[in-house]
Order: sequence, then C-alpha cells, then structure tokens
Amino acid sequence: MQSARLNVFQKTQRRWDAIHPYNAAQFATLASAFSHEHLTASFNRAIRDLRLGTIVCVDDNYWIDPTDWRPVGVTEANDLDLHLNTEMNRPFDPLAGFPLRPFVSMPDGWQVIGIVYQHWVADSVAIRTVMRAWLSRLLDQPDLSPPPIVLDSI
Repeated sequence: MQSARLNVFQKTQRRWDAIHPYNAAQFATLASAFSHEHLTASFNRAIRDLRLGTIVCVDDNYWIDPTDWRPVGVTEANDLDLHLNTEMNRPFDPLAGFPLRPFVSMPDGWQVIGIVYQHWVADSVAIRTVMRAWLSRLLDQPDLSPPPIVLDSI
C-alpha cells in the first residue's frame, strides 16, 4: 500500500484531536427521500468504488487500507442540530480507523444526508468528493462519479 507523510496541518490536528475532537461535517438537502437501506448501500458502494477504507497512521506516515474496511451504517438523526453538535464533539474510535460517520435526517419534510469526518484525514473538498460519489450511486447517475482517491507519494 502506498503511504504518505503527514503534513503540518495533519500533525497539528492529530495533536489537537488528542485533547478534543476536531471534526467537521458536510451535508446535502435532498428533495426526494430514499430508504435507509438504499442510503446505506449507496454510501458503502461509494466508499468501495473510491478505494477508501481504514486509515492507518504509524509515526508520521499514513495509508488507506481498503481491505481492512467493514461496511458502515448510516445513522438516523432525529434532530439535525443536536446530531451535528454531538458528532462534532464526539471522538472517533482510534481502533476502528474509519474517519467518516454518514447520517440522514428528515427536518421539515426534507431529507438531509451528510458525513461527519475527522478533519486531519480530509478537507472539505475531499469530503465533497465522497458526497458526490454517494449521491451518484444514490441517484444512479454514473456520470457524476469521481475517480478513485489516490494518496500522493513523497
């Protein structure tokens, strides 16, 4: 597996995470509602197709191990504001190694899907790529599918 060195931002955020989570979130509001099963299957297919998986970090190097990844469930959030506030402050399990927590909410009759993520692993552009892959599978629009994610080597 190809590894990459942590950059200054990632090193800083990992240190910060040891004190308090530095999570972020992206979400999209959908005009149509999809079943929980379809949301979950579409998310997991997007992760597999992007070749994402467990993030392994040893010393100042990290890599993605798609072979060690297990499908993830999409959390149902009854109260979107409460969910985001809670998830932004909830640490990720360091043993799980998967830095994304997908969710769905139905505020005011709309369906909202999103991802809470560890900020040291991805920036907002990268997460929008994952969101786009999820939406392309959810909507069965393969022309929206981004290419697999590859770490730059140093």
